[in-house]
Amino acid sequence: MIEQTQSPTLPIHGVMGSFVKPLIWDDETKTEHVYKCVSASYVDLPVQGNWKSHIAICDEGNDGFKTTLWLMNGGYGIGKYCRTIEEAKKEAEKWWVNFVSGFLNCP
Repeated sequence: MIEQTQSPTLPIHGVMGSFVKPLIWDDETKTEHVYKCVSASYVDLPVQGNWKSHIAICDEGNDGFKTTLWLMNGGYGIGKYCRTIEEAKKEAEKWWVNFVSGFLNCP
């Protein structure tokens, strides 16, 4: 048993970092959506089972670039419309860290 005066041997962000994998973007993706997909990152969700999913950035014309998490033929919009693909990637990465951290109950 660890006494309350002792510090944990591994800081929480060290533990979290082993679970939160960086998004690797594929700008040459062949994923099909209603709008033109300009980049996608394939992710394994931190849930039980072998769930395949991906985060897609689509060009929605005058509205801008929209990022969506796709899982089992359903989409969940991530954030807001962005002006550039790079801005959309940054928004998706922030969302991804918060999403996985929520499963780990980490701040």
